[in-house]
Amino acid sequence: MSVINQMLKDLDKRAEPHQLQQLPSTVAIPVNKSPGLPWRWLILLSLLLVAIALVLWNLKASNAKDAMVLSPMVSGQQAELNTASAAPVKMEPASNAQVSHVQEPADASSDTASGLAKEPAGESDKSIKDTTGNGESETLAESVAVSFAGSANAPAPSETSVAGEATVLALQVNTSSEPPVIDSSSVAMNTNTPSAGSMAVTEVVLPPAEQADRAMLKANGARDAGKLDEAMRQYAMALSYEPARHEARRQLAALHYGQGQAGEAIKLLERGLVQFPEQSSFALLLGRLWREQGNKSQALAALDVIGDTDSLSRDKWLLVADIAREQDDHALAEAAYQKLLGTGMEKAQWWLGLAYAQDAQGKMADARYHYQRALGTAGLSSDARAYIENRLMQLGDNQ
Repeated sequence: MSVINQMLKDLDKRAEPHQLQQLPSTVAIPVNKSPGLPWRWLILLSLLLVAIALVLWNLKASNAKDAMVLSPMVSGQQAELNTASAAPVKMEPASNAQVSHVQEPADASSDTASGLAKEPAGESDKSIKDTTGNGESETLAESVAVSFAGSANAPAPSETSVAGEATVLALQVNTSSEPPVIDSSSVAMNTNTPSAGSMAVTEVVLPPAEQADRAMLKANGARDAGKLDEAMRQYAMALSYEPARHEARRQLAALHYGQGQAGEAIKLLERGLVQFPEQSSFALLLGRLWREQGNKSQALAALDVIGDTDSLSRDKWLLVADIAREQDDHALAEAAYQKLLGTGMEKAQWWLGLAYAQDAQGKMADARYHYQRALGTAGLSSDARAYIENRLMQLGDNQ
């Protein structure tokens, strides 16, 4: 038994070093791994704190951006007030313009937030103060700056609430400023001026003289084409545009007479002679028309308007001489031929007419002299020359 016990003891002693070697190995596993867990938690907490800091920084940057949005509003309002005192200009309601600038799309505000956040807060306050030109606008700028400073310390609002607050502040800035006095005449003038990038259709009204020229061109073309009704209409339009268009009146009177409307032609010429007494051509045409109508007295009365120094005096006396011969008014015929010969021209027909008028009145000596002058002037027909020679023989003159 003792031997067995001794062997068991020896086995136990041999087993103890093996257990001691394995015990540390089994225990070393948790001892080496347990220290890594706290460091991982510390890293996660650090990352979480950094994320929270970034969120807070973004919220402050958005508040600073909203403050910068208001600075151009205040400067624009002050610029409008300054320009309104200098000269009347066309202005739209300030509330509409400012609200449209504040209520921009969310994506545009997010794009510009980073650039605006880089500017110091002092520069934004300086820009707001510099744009104020008087006490009222400066007070408004300070109140806006204070309100946004308070909002920066407050908890970060959402984008919708920030946009709403900016809209309310913009409305307060616009409604608190007094609207400038605008001249009504300048506003009326500016409403006719098209804005940049727009197209304005303006009706161009031609002057009466140019419209009369166009009507005359159309009338002459229609007359040459045989469209007499259209020509008469265009001549009448030319007269309506410019009553002093005398050629249109003469052409229209001739067309009326050609279509058997002598009465209309006479009325048209008489109206022209009343309006323009210096137009001797109207008087000459009236004399011819009255003569064609058989009213010699009216014809002579119309021709009496033309003076001896007028450029149409020769035509006048020719017509008077014809009317006098038709009426056997030899005295008037003698006067008419004397006027004709006094113009500086000598025609055989005029000498013959004067001699015949004097011969009919019994002025034989003057008649013989003027018959001889007619024979000595070229231009007589053979029949007229034969008549003069026979008449001179009857008067006792062999030459």
